Amino acid sequence: MATMEEIVKKADQLEYRGEKREEYLKQEFKLLDERQAREKKEEAERQEKKEEAERQERKEKEEADRKERLEMEKTKLDAEMKLLQAKIEAGIIKNEPDGSGARSSDSGAKHPKLPNFKDGRDDLDIWLTRFERFAESNGWSREKWSSLLCALLTGRALDCYGRLSAEQARNYDKVKEALMKRYDLTEDGYRRKFRTCKLAESESPDMFIVRIVTYLDRWIELSKTDKSYEKLKDLIVREQFMDACPEDLATSLREKDLPTLERVAKQADLFLKARNRNLCDPPRKVFPGNARPRIDSVGPFEPEKKFNGGQRAGEAKTSFLRMPFGMMNSGAMLTRAVKKLLCRMDNVVDDLLIHTETWEAHVKTLSELFKRLQEANFNVRPVKCLLGSRTVDFLGHSLGRGTIGFQDENVEKVRNASRPKTKREVREFLGLVGYYKEFVPNFAAVSAPLSDLVRKGQPNNVNWGDSQERAYNSLKVAVTSKPVLQLPDVNKRFVLRTDASNRGLGAALMQEIEGTLFPVAYASKKIDR
Repeated sequence: MATMEEIVKKADQLEYRGEKREEYLKQEFKLLDERQAREKKEEAERQEKKEEAERQERKEKEEADRKERLEMEKTKLDAEMKLLQAKIEAGIIKNEPDGSGARSSDSGAKHPKLPNFKDGRDDLDIWLTRFERFAESNGWSREKWSSLLCALLTGRALDCYGRLSAEQARNYDKVKEALMKRYDLTEDGYRRKFRTCKLAESESPDMFIVRIVTYLDRWIELSKTDKSYEKLKDLIVREQFMDACPEDLATSLREKDLPTLERVAKQADLFLKARNRNLCDPPRKVFPGNARPRIDSVGPFEPEKKFNGGQRAGEAKTSFLRMPFGMMNSGAMLTRAVKKLLCRMDNVVDDLLIHTETWEAHVKTLSELFKRLQEANFNVRPVKCLLGSRTVDFLGHSLGRGTIGFQDENVEKVRNASRPKTKREVREFLGLVGYYKEFVPNFAAVSAPLSDLVRKGQPNNVNWGDSQERAYNSLKVAVTSKPVLQLPDVNKRFVLRTDASNRGLGAALMQEIEGTLFPVAYASKKIDR
């Protein structure tokens, strides 16, 4: 399959010139794009079928493994039930009224095994509650709880246990207190969770409400607050007050752990009086600088800062009647004046560029424009005017006849660009051709070998290889061949084509004109691997 470079060489061999060359290249590039798109689509379909077959195979294997595990668990459970029934019939296990047979260690009964604590998956507070209930139901001595607990800990919990002294490690209450602090399951931790919790993605509203209530209950429980209305009101208002205070005052109040709102208010008053401060700090600068208006700021001047541009010469005082050149806001004022002047003239854009579909409409728009300029006392320099032209150069592009192309001087810059040798030169070349990336199909994928050279960690003197040479030549050919895009017509149907590969994503916006699809714009995105 011919490449873009081969197509251009063939056009040179056939000695095509002007519009004939342009039409030939357009047709060949179109056929090339269609062939590439067709091949990529077929490859994507083959890959999708392969992945679908692999997914189906994995799914069937997982289902078979699941059924096998369920069957094994069922068989194991049946065997245990038969063994338990046999022991009951043989009188090994006795169903005593007071339940001592189930609690005795020599009764022969097997209790369910308590699973280990999984750091990062289990909630420590809930897991410890289950451990305590399990220990009580099995009649374990509380003196042995800490030694039994350490065998079930993993991760950060085990690390926290290992940092305790021998005396603390033998005391279950000390171990529990250390673990709760390590996982921020304290009064302050539950307070923060209650104040800042958000609905998780996998949570239903009912589950979220239960979690909020749990945080509140644990906060109240650990703060040792009575659940009467007055006590709860005191706790919540006290928390809200400290949360709204300045940071240093709030820190001081929390350090003292004051039990009532009255004592909090008294201590806060003493703190502020000792420092000769108010509860609300005075406004102060956030950044070391002075606030100054932006160039496009619009608003009334402060009287003491108003400037009229006046100056004195002897006894006479003069001032400007119009905005002088060089003032900070002169550019913004001119832009606002022109925008106000051209209000509701939809076919006149920045820099007084006029676009119309017919000559009559063009003359009518010019007449209205000159009339408004004259009424506003604006002057237009004839030497800078271009009237009645079918094409016009604007912002590096050539517009006209329903198409948009390249400006000749920019094409010459790309044609004369030398091969980059350093990172900076690679960036300059990519910036030069990247200005016209909307004209180049799959620009991101084509330029990927060059953009890889300027990534962080690459040497300043680039390593130029075959892939970089191909990308360099392809980009130069793509720009110097002067492709054109169709100007969009919002009243006609658009066609969007997309493509993807391991190197990048590509898209082409097209529009059908007289039965033929013409490109309006190309877009692409490189995929970092």
